Amino acid sequence: YTTKDCEEPGMKVASYDGQWEKLPDFDALKPVKEGVIRHIDQEHFSGTTWQRDPQGGLMQGTRFKGGQPDLISIAEEHLSDALLPYWKSSKKEDGSDQWTAHPSGVKATGYLKVGKAGDYTFSLHSYENVSQLVIGSEIVVHNDGKGEDVKHGTVHLEPGVDPVTLTFLNARQRGRETVRGLFVGFPEEFVRSLTAGDIAGIRLKAGALLAEGKREEAKALLIKLHRGGWPLSERDQEYVEQARMRIRRMAKASANDRSHALALIESSLVTWPMLRLDPEFMVSVIAVYAALGDPRAAILAEQMLKVDMNEGQRRLLIMTQVKVKLNEGDLPAAGKVYQKLKKLAPQSEETIAARELIKAAVIKKRD
Repeated sequence: YTTKDCEEPGMKVASYDGQWEKLPDFDALKPVKEGVIRHIDQEHFSGTTWQRDPQGGLMQGTRFKGGQPDLISIAEEHLSDALLPYWKSSKKEDGSDQWTAHPSGVKATGYLKVGKAGDYTFSLHSYENVSQLVIGSEIVVHNDGKGEDVKHGTVHLEPGVDPVTLTFLNARQRGRETVRGLFVGFPEEFVRSLTAGDIAGIRLKAGALLAEGKREEAKALLIKLHRGGWPLSERDQEYVEQARMRIRRMAKASANDRSHALALIESSLVTWPMLRLDPEFMVSVIAVYAALGDPRAAILAEQMLKVDMNEGQRRLLIMTQVKVKLNEGDLPAAGKVYQKLKKLAPQSEETIAARELIKAAVIKKRD
């Protein structure tokens, strides 16, 4: 948690510019950037994102490739709250490359809520990098950066709240493009024990409940996956709005952009599972699925029609249903959906566009 009252999940993070052989007194230094991370895992500590592979496809990789930003659609300032270590390349006077760490240190602070007294084992894996985990005033794990073994440490904790400090120096070998990163292992009492299968199952069941109009039951399931507060904070809501706008824009763009939209959709729903209940976000998601001919578009559209939403969102959703039926080659069904749209808003842009799509499909069928 970020504070001692244990109301906000995450850790406060500060990153520092400098080079050290051992952990410095970070409190005596001025951070280059500060923020909060909600997920205490290797991906968020190392700053990964989606990037293009040499063949033009998408892969999940480092935020900085070869020391330089390699982002697709996520603005650097919104990728995460804390700018974590990476190597940056510059030219020497003789024209050769010079690699420097910028910044090269991270300090994360937070609190552990202990429910039951016992001995708890933690682990750090930072490869050749220096890292350290302190709980209370005790150094539980220290990795001196010599060797690539995982370091473990055990500490006895009593019920209550204990401060935790995690520090990390990035000292990757020069010229290496991939961030080796920091893996942090917390006992299962302090982390989620849900497997990927559990998560997928919960999302499917929540969808089925939404289809039955059981919104509150679906919400109760999704809360199990959601790490942050709900409703979203103003900052998180801003991130979601930007993601929604990018998703909708990419739904109308090239096939490659729509493929990237799928990655953005998945990462957004993983970070904020409760978005599954947000009509505005889900209408944009369904539009992407429909543009790709993904069968999830039809399923989600039927589910979302049972959810309260404003007229504009409902028009977009019904319009998407028309596209889905046309993609399936079911012209009569598309016509029936169109009549719903016409009844809702006869002169709307969506109604006119749907009518033109159906006319084009009729002409194509005659030809």
